[in-house]
Amino acid sequence: MRPLRLVLSAFGPYADEQVIDFSSMGSHGLFLICGDTGAGKTMLFDAITYALYGRSSGADRPSESLRSQLADASALSGVTFTFEQAGRTYVARRHSRRVKKRNDADAVEYTTTMSLECGDDVLASSQKAMDSAVCDLLGLEYDQFCQVTMIAQGAFRELLCAEPGQREKVMRRIFGTQGIMRFQDLLKARAASSARELEAARVAFDTQVEGLDLGDASTEAADLVARLREGGTRPSLVAADWQDAVSGVVDEQVAAEVRLSAAAEATRVASSRAKAALTTAQDQVKALNDVRDATAALHAADVSRSAAADGLAKAQAAFDDGHAALVSREQTLAEALPRYDELGRARAELERAKATHVTAKAALSELEAHAATVADGLARDRARLKELPAVVRDRESCVTDRAASLERGKDLRALIDDLEAVDHDRGSLAMSVDAARGLAAATSTARSASDSAFAAYMADDASFLASRLVTGKPCPVCGSCEHPRPASARTDAPSREEVDALRTALDEAVEAESQAQQDAASQKATLDEHTRTAFARAAGLLPDVTPDDVRGALARAHAERDRVAEDYRRLDERLKQLDRAKEELDGIERRQGGLERDLATTQDSLSSARDAVSAASATVATAGERASALARDLPLPDAASATSELADIRRHRAAIEDALEDARKADLSAAAAQAAAGSTLAERGRRRDALGLSQEDQAPDLDEARGLMDEASASEREAAASLSAEQGLLMSSRKVLGQVKGACPRLIELERASAASSRLSGVANGQLSGTSRLSFERYVMGFYFDQVLACANQRLSRMTDGNYELVRRADEKGSAKAGLGIDVLDHRTGASRPAGTLSGGESFEASLSLALGLSDYAQRVAGGVQIDSVFIDEGFGTLDPDTLEAVMDVLSGLASADCLVGVISHVAELEDRIPNQVRVTRESGGSVAEVVCG
Repeated sequence: MRPLRLVLSAFGPYADEQVIDFSSMGSHGLFLICGDTGAGKTMLFDAITYALYGRSSGADRPSESLRSQLADASALSGVTFTFEQAGRTYVARRHSRRVKKRNDADAVEYTTTMSLECGDDVLASSQKAMDSAVCDLLGLEYDQFCQVTMIAQGAFRELLCAEPGQREKVMRRIFGTQGIMRFQDLLKARAASSARELEAARVAFDTQVEGLDLGDASTEAADLVARLREGGTRPSLVAADWQDAVSGVVDEQVAAEVRLSAAAEATRVASSRAKAALTTAQDQVKALNDVRDATAALHAADVSRSAAADGLAKAQAAFDDGHAALVSREQTLAEALPRYDELGRARAELERAKATHVTAKAALSELEAHAATVADGLARDRARLKELPAVVRDRESCVTDRAASLERGKDLRALIDDLEAVDHDRGSLAMSVDAARGLAAATSTARSASDSAFAAYMADDASFLASRLVTGKPCPVCGSCEHPRPASARTDAPSREEVDALRTALDEAVEAESQAQQDAASQKATLDEHTRTAFARAAGLLPDVTPDDVRGALARAHAERDRVAEDYRRLDERLKQLDRAKEELDGIERRQGGLERDLATTQDSLSSARDAVSAASATVATAGERASALARDLPLPDAASATSELADIRRHRAAIEDALEDARKADLSAAAAQAAAGSTLAERGRRRDALGLSQEDQAPDLDEARGLMDEASASEREAAASLSAEQGLLMSSRKVLGQVKGACPRLIELERASAASSRLSGVANGQLSGTSRLSFERYVMGFYFDQVLACANQRLSRMTDGNYELVRRADEKGSAKAGLGIDVLDHRTGASRPAGTLSGGESFEASLSLALGLSDYAQRVAGGVQIDSVFIDEGFGTLDPDTLEAVMDVLSGLASADCLVGVISHVAELEDRIPNQVRVTRESGGSVAEVVCG
């Protein structure tokens, strides 16, 4: 993967769009990313990784924090990354925008769009598809990409110098052995699960045999069970004994069940006989009682029949007396009812005619009043329209005056802005002049301090030469062999660094003074230009003001602007009044024709309204005569009275008819009840006779029969309970016997499986006694580490001129961290020492070698992936010049192999050595990145 172009928008510290053109640096070689601390140099690496994988290059920087806090909240934030892979050009895009939630107007969320494109083809547009497409294209997953291409020095320095307890975590992150660790944890979990399963089976077995209920048994089998319980329940030791003991208990309980079953059958037969005797006695008592009850019922039925016959005779007499007269009156009223409907219609027609007459008279009055109103309105409007020409002339004059006032106000506002700029420039110029004078004094002080320090430093050099003078030998400065007054050493002489610092301070003071003078000159030119502009404008507005009194001119301009504003307000109010008057008169003029047409129409309608009043009066007289004629021929005044009387007659007639019918039904029902009572008495007499009883016989003693039955039932229940208890014991014992037979083989198998899982977990996790106690993960780490160290030493040997070599520490057998230590072999002494004892520069060389070694090895294991670009972050500040030279040779060799190498650093020497640069500057509105090619 070779980067071509990177575009950032509202990303990290970059509020505005930034474009990084990598193609301008060529296809290989070194380039430097430099700039202010915290400006966002590493964020360029994050942008590339985010575009490809949706994550930053560092695990401590979540992707949610990459959005710029300096940009507007609604701005589109994201990255567009163009790169070349296998001769083809690809574009990876990933952007997010804030949107409002649908159900919450105040809440916001961010939506992200992404794509991977090649020409016009879109290869992916979702996170899952992007992950798959980028991995297939580059041959690297996210973790491999960060190991191979984005090399952060901190992780490898941590790996190099970490304590033994931390090194395993660092190596796990770098070598990606989390899966092996999870495999070890899985084996440990399986061993624990197998142990728990075995213990649960043992507890279940103990519970099963503890559930064996012996009852009151004291036999040989019960004694064997008691001895086994006292000796424990481990099946591998007593399985056969437990099976024999439980089988014996079952056999004895079977014999007991047979005995109890026979006893229960005998009590059941006795109970059945007692129940039959009680049933016979109950039947006899019931038969005698039924005959007595049936005799009483027949007597009551005879009395009811006599009463029903008397009621029927009375109902028939009432029917004969009044029924015929009611029928005649009902017929008369029924025939008259339809004529009441006709009377109602006639009266309704009369009311409608009266209402029409009233409405017609009201309409006539309303038309007469409307005609008078319209005539009055026409007269008033014609008088008002005579004012319209004067209003039009006044409005045109007011519009002209207001426009002139508006233009003068604009000119005065512009003049005020110019005068305020002149006043502000004069104040700024005064402060700049004062600042330049102060900086001139500071420059003089700095020059005096630098000169004094340099003289003291040179004097101290003279004392150094004087200390080496020998009498009779020539002076190396003047050549004289006599040295009458040699210089003495000074105790307050400054160091070379202090002299250089004072000279640097002097240079900075001179530069600051020069810059202040330039600023003052620039401000003077700006003031002159603003003054010319302001007073040129004032000549046409306030002709008697001068540049000598800017504040006075400004006050006069404000006063004049206020006066003009008041004129404008007054004219504007007058114009609004005239507009309203003209609008009112225009409306009056428009409605003249409507009023005239309305008056003509109203006068036409008055004639029709007078005719309608006459016709309504005639209709009222005709309808009144017809209603009176219909009312004279009817028996009652209205339909309501006739309907009410008819309803009363019909209810009275129905009551008489219903009373007669009810009396007939009651007589029939009493006769039927009398017959049924006689039949029931005869039937019950026959049942009594069938039981061998007569009417004189006494009922048998039921309490005695019931007591005998209760005694027999109690004996039956007691025997059944004993049998059921014994059967329950037998069922439980048989269940325990089956469980014991099934559990013993499974327990033995679980013991074998638990032992095997425990041993396998102990070996994988390095926890098995008698072994090297080296976990499988640490073994794999050691293999990876050997390969990486071999690759790293190729770089380290070049950087250190063959003096150092990284080796794995030969830890003592049985150590918890065996195989994870790093030592440095010093070929000059032949001795090894811990990597943590390296100096800062040496530690950087070793860390960089580890990083590049891992990159080399990762390319091998990634299936021969070709790395076209490598990015290295920081760490060069700890190197001395010679070491820096060696490191740069290694990086140059890497870059010369058709690889583009990017370096982040603050080291000034690298800015001189690496001409291709990306310079990042931090500004108040957000960082800015600029590509510079040497």
